[in-house]
Amino acid sequence: MAKVTLRRYLPRGIRISSSGYPYALPHLLDIPMPYHIKDPEVDRLIRELSRRRNKPIIDVIRDACQEALEREKSKQPFLERVEPVRRKVRALLDNESKSPGEAA
Repeated sequence: MAKVTLRRYLPRGIRISSSGYPYALPHLLDIPMPYHIKDPEVDRLIRELSRRRNKPIIDVIRDACQEALEREKSKQPFLERVEPVRRKVRALLDNESKSPGEAA
C-alpha cells in the first residue's frame, strides 16, 4: 500500500510532527506572538515584514537589527566625509592669500 502524504491537504501553516500530531507555524497563520511592542504602527510593520519574508517575527526583528547595525558600522565618520572639502577650501584660501609675486 502506498504511503499517503497529508501535507498537501493541510491548511497553510499546519504541519504534522514525526509523532503524528498537527502543529502550527505561527508566522504563517497570523497567530499573535508574545513579544512586547506597545506601538501599534511598529507592530503592524513587524507583522507585515514577517508575512512578506515568510519568516517568524523574531527572525524578522533580528534581521532588521543586524541590517541597521551593519549600516551604522559602515557609515564614515563626519570628519572623514568632509576632509576632501576641507582640503579644497584650504587650498583655495592658501592660493588667495599669496601675493601675485609669490605665485611663481
